[in-house]
Amino acid sequence: MKPMKPFAQAKQFSSNQIIFGSILLLTLYSAVAVTVSLFRGSDAKIAYVNSAILLQKYKGAIDANKRFEEESKTWETNIRTLQSELDSLNFLFTKESEHWSLNKKKEVATYARKKEQDLNRYSQAIQQKASA
Repeated sequence: MKPMKPFAQAKQFSSNQIIFGSILLLTLYSAVAVTVSLFRGSDAKIAYVNSAILLQKYKGAIDANKRFEEESKTWETNIRTLQSELDSLNFLFTKESEHWSLNKKKEVATYARKKEQDLNRYSQAIQQKASA
């Protein structure tokens, strides 16, 4: 019998999935708003809204998508930078640590753990921002 994991790992969503989800929510909201407004009056009418065209041409959706893409690029660059710093520390440690004193080894290992924690915290914060 496999031991149960206390917490499942959070699923990471790509920026395309987030954008698609936002578009879907906007479409559903629009559909509900149109439906409610149509049935308020005495003459009920039915209309078809092509949400894909609406989202492609609506300036608000275009601007929001552009802002999100810019933020996503910044987040990805920051994560790559943090990961690169951590990789460099690990490489340095494996190549040079045999010539270091015990205190220096501890200092570099502590610093590397801090960098790893920074990377994890930043990644989690970005995931929360992207899903909000």
